[in-house]
Amino acid sequence: MSDSVLDALFEAGCDDATFSAKDIRITAEFDREATTLFDAVIAAIEDVESVGGLEVLEVSPDELIWASEIAQRTGRSRQSIDQLIKSPARSRGIPRSASHATRNPLWRWSDVQAWFAAYEGRDIDSERPFALSAINGDPAGETQCESNV
Repeated sequence: MSDSVLDALFEAGCDDATFSAKDIRITAEFDREATTLFDAVIAAIEDVESVGGLEVLEVSPDELIWASEIAQRTGRSRQSIDQLIKSPARSRGIPRSASHATRNPLWRWSDVQAWFAAYEGRDIDSERPFALSAINGDPAGETQCESNV
């Protein structure tokens, strides 16, 4: 990806994104604030597509995170998360990791977030899967994604 494309994306409002490129595919990870997830994603798509020649092909919802990030996001200690991961009764522990591509396993944040909601007796955030399925043109909610928003 050329510096001129990066400059154009920055000028278009994508100053809250990190970009990477492999061959002709550009991937962006946004940290965008908005009233709703849907609003944040639509605004990011509009900003990217305002740069000539760029088109958003897919919005991937799942962040892959390490155990230390689970601890940080849930306000728990790393030791508490390790105990939940190593729970002998897997039905009571954190969901199985999604990837072992790195030295340390990675979990899908959406799986962990839903599990903690149930574990702590709170409502599960249902906006995320429905909004992203609709954006990807999958109204049945069957989109399978591996990257992140």
